[in-house]
Amino acid sequence: MAKRRPRLLLPMLIATSAHGFTERDPVGVYLRQFGLLELPQLSVRYGDVLLDDDRRNFKLPSRLLQRMPTITWNASIDCAMLLFVDLDAGGRPESDLLAGSNGPFVHSLWTHCPGSILGCRVVKRYLAPGTTAPRESRYVYLLFRHACDAELKLPQSFKWGTKFSIATLLAENKNAGLSPVAYNYMLVSGAPAVAKRADKRVVRGK
Repeated sequence: MAKRRPRLLLPMLIATSAHGFTERDPVGVYLRQFGLLELPQLSVRYGDVLLDDDRRNFKLPSRLLQRMPTITWNASIDCAMLLFVDLDAGGRPESDLLAGSNGPFVHSLWTHCPGSILGCRVVKRYLAPGTTAPRESRYVYLLFRHACDAELKLPQSFKWGTKFSIATLLAENKNAGLSPVAYNYMLVSGAPAVAKRADKRVVRGK
């Protein structure tokens, strides 16, 4: 059988690393409540900065975060959903088991990220992070697999950026085969710089 050739994806290339997160991960504590257990780390890179345990904290304003990052996943996943979420909109609570008073807030959402055609369906384009709250906010990239022919049920909160429920998202899209694949996160403090349009870069699958 002939080896499959790499395929073009979104302006982001998506792949996971082999390892997950530590018990001190402030995002994993929250996600585990919804059955998102032991997920591997999604590769997210802002310029030359790779999100990992050596670099997760960002102080704004920073033009680095204004540009959509390069994100990589395993190209064997034919169709995927990618969420970029501020868990702590409205202010980070004392307990990491909780979201902010206005969170989770969906900054960006892409669905039907394909392995056979160019581009994803952009439900909400990239919105750079930033907060005016005194504590740093947890920003999360979540990758889900789903059936390529799925008509996903997405509440209006995805469009308007109000609070949404991860549990409801998973429950309402169970028949669409929606399941978590990987995630990554960063901790951000300070207000964002003046936004610029994201780069329209094209990258290749692995």
